[in-house]
Amino acid sequence: MSLHNIYIVGLATVLLVRLLEIGKVWNIAKFHGEEWCFDAPVSPGFYSTPPGSNLLRAFHGRLAAWFGVELAVTAILYAFAGSGWAFWTLCCTSASSALHTAATAKRFAREAWKHALPDRAPAPSRLVADLAPRTVHSYDLPVLRWALRAGTAAALAILMAGWWRAAHAVNWMVLAGIPAVALYLQAGLLLIRRMVAEWRVCRIPASCPEPALEWRDEARAFHIFAVEIVRAWTVLLLLVAAVRGAFPAMPLAKPAFLQLLVLLLVAASIVLLRYRRRRFVAAAQRLRGLTSRPSDAGLPSRNFHLAGLVYHDSEHPAAFVRRGNFFAINLAHPCSRLLVAWLGGWLLIIGLVWRIS
Repeated sequence: MSLHNIYIVGLATVLLVRLLEIGKVWNIAKFHGEEWCFDAPVSPGFYSTPPGSNLLRAFHGRLAAWFGVELAVTAILYAFAGSGWAFWTLCCTSASSALHTAATAKRFAREAWKHALPDRAPAPSRLVADLAPRTVHSYDLPVLRWALRAGTAAALAILMAGWWRAAHAVNWMVLAGIPAVALYLQAGLLLIRRMVAEWRVCRIPASCPEPALEWRDEARAFHIFAVEIVRAWTVLLLLVAAVRGAFPAMPLAKPAFLQLLVLLLVAASIVLLRYRRRRFVAAAQRLRGLTSRPSDAGLPSRNFHLAGLVYHDSEHPAAFVRRGNFFAINLAHPCSRLLVAWLGGWLLIIGLVWRIS
């Protein structure tokens, strides 16, 4: 199979996955039934009257417009730059579409509460802290954890073996740079995983702390699993780079094999994430009718900086805080400072690579 055909298969796969995802989100307003609009209880026949039909039409229009932009950009790049550019651009836009979909759903969920039935609205929310001890190892798989450690150690050993048996000058940029970047990426992913595992505070209805805390626990587990998928990508690509550097004659050194491996990783990651998300969705379904009207009492505006992107409050326990449909990073949290330093390190790495090349 040629590289062009591999990209064509990849484009078709990503487009199919995007259509399936849009199909699931398309009717999310009726997730709890016809008498609900997102999490707000509404009157019977709400969707056949102007308030409900207009809200649903606007929500569908936002989703369709974003997907149309994705298709237009992909088609233009396919026509002028080739299938490779089109495939990787579609992958990036598909990843960013999750943020757009979440922000859009949250916005219209708040709009839905303007049409909620006041006599059926649940009790107001309160701040609940889950005091049960939580660590990263409460959510990850021991087999996967040790496999990633063994894969990283094997890649480093292969690189050292290639340097030891090399009969020509060693490319130190490849020998030391690639594992350093991979280890640096893993360090940041481990930090993000720890921040997700230690997130204990959330607003939940006063009448149902158990289902809400169960949902929060499943949310932690799902997002930690997503981080572990990215770590697995990093380790596998590090292993391939090590084998290509130490043994150039092996099939792993061929570009077509690497492209096929990446496509297989994409497909496997999508299947695993969709399978793991079932428990997350089931926990959300058990919250039917138990969520409460969003509170208008926000965080102090004086603590927000840089157009609301940065928050600073040493008394707030969370590394990220919500403001409207978006999140701001709380720089008073120690993990947030480490995360900002880690992101700044990527700027230095990119600048160094640009300077050397």
